[in-house]
Amino acid sequence: MKDDIESYGVEVSDKLLSIFETMEGFKIRDELAGAKLTNEEAEMLSRHDATLLRRAGEFERFFSENGDPEKIFSDKPPENWWWHIARIASGKVSVDLAQRKVVYEGQTYKY
Repeated sequence: MKDDIESYGVEVSDKLLSIFETMEGFKIRDELAGAKLTNEEAEMLSRHDATLLRRAGEFERFFSENGDPEKIFSDKPPENWWWHIARIASGKVSVDLAQRKVVYEGQTYKY
């Protein structure tokens, strides 16, 4: 798991060059969502998630330059909030990492 967490961390920390690579990072995050993690792994993942949230505006601009992020990721469930980074940047979705919850359109989802 540690390797996958590190790969995800690279994708959310590095310069945004390719939508394909970014989406691969999000797919890794999908896999990690259902994984049994040690406390250390969970802390690492949380740090990378925080990085992604801090960079939400950058990701939104990057996706907008290369397509319509609202349409690209509209089929993803709110619990997989990383796919909704453009909605997070615009304030349509909020994520609370400490409580592991997402609020979208007045509904609260646990992840």
